[in-house]
Amino acid sequence: DRCAIELVFETTDEMQRYRKSRVGLLDDQIVCTLFFEPSMRTRLSFESAAKRLGASIVGFSDPVTTRINLNESLADMIRMASAYANIIVMRHWLDGAAQLAADIADVPVINAGDGTLHHPTQALIDFYTIRQEFGCVSNRKIAVVGGLQNSRAAASFCLGLTHFENVQLWLINPDKHDMRPDVVHLLQKNGVTVVEGEKLENIVSNLDVLYVVRLQKERFSDITEYEKAKEICGVTNYHLQKAAPKMIVMHCLPRTEELPIHIDDTSNARYFAQAANGVPIRMALLKLLTTHGMHTLNYINKSTHGKISAKQFFPMQKPSWSCTNKNCAVHAEEEAIRYLPQNVSEINFKCRYCDQPMKQHGVAHHDYC
Repeated sequence: DRCAIELVFETTDEMQRYRKSRVGLLDDQIVCTLFFEPSMRTRLSFESAAKRLGASIVGFSDPVTTRINLNESLADMIRMASAYANIIVMRHWLDGAAQLAADIADVPVINAGDGTLHHPTQALIDFYTIRQEFGCVSNRKIAVVGGLQNSRAAASFCLGLTHFENVQLWLINPDKHDMRPDVVHLLQKNGVTVVEGEKLENIVSNLDVLYVVRLQKERFSDITEYEKAKEICGVTNYHLQKAAPKMIVMHCLPRTEELPIHIDDTSNARYFAQAANGVPIRMALLKLLTTHGMHTLNYINKSTHGKISAKQFFPMQKPSWSCTNKNCAVHAEEEAIRYLPQNVSEINFKCRYCDQPMKQHGVAHHDYC
């Protein structure tokens, strides 16, 4: 909630003094980093944050070094990591993997990115950067520009805006790369003014924040469509000349052609300062999660569920419905059905792990995935 976010920000302010030094706040703690997907900024900033706080680090940056090739389940890996460490930081390609890890682990779990769904710590970095610049996130005019459909960073940023007041948001993207409908619905439901379909040059003069997202060239089957997308979403000097001097340009990185390097030299560029904030933000999170009893860092996403206790486990039986999202953790992890109610109405036809619609089958249906 908003109070938790403000607590993170206040603690981050305290951690700023240690971002280039060391303090032994977590000398007796072990942080386990499980990165099933590639990462540069997220993994290195978490590991830097842990070392700045005095913690030890175990884990991996490539699942090839694990027994995943022998089909070891994610659930079993989480049990082992939970036994070895005091806190888990995990990135995984499956939607909802972080929620499953939080259900199983008996230590705090931080979601460092799950599938195309969420990247909550990146959103906290983004909001902290805006707070540094303007004093608060509320009352801001923001445009998110780029390949929005599969961007977990953009999704978490937008979902996080529902915790602030009087936000106006423009979503600008190439055709067929729109923000997920569930994210837009939650924004509107929580009072965020959302405008889609505008051209960047028509609204840039109104903005406080221009948040640029990678175009994801690999998702374009036609190179001509990608070239058109660059025209729609690429930031140019023309845009900055029309912008207010106070407007800041942000990007969660890595960037490609949507953000040319000559933008680096402008007074609007904040993306490197934004990335640098990853260390103090993640220092604050590690400190809070090991000392304040927060169990899982998913609270910034309104669509994420809480932890289920062992007493709430459901029988290991195949339910009469399945998640419609084929990249959901429930399809890959048999363990997940222990945490899913057998009666679809109990979850309003939404999957616990990815919040996507459930598909109901006959009682005798045997494929729960």
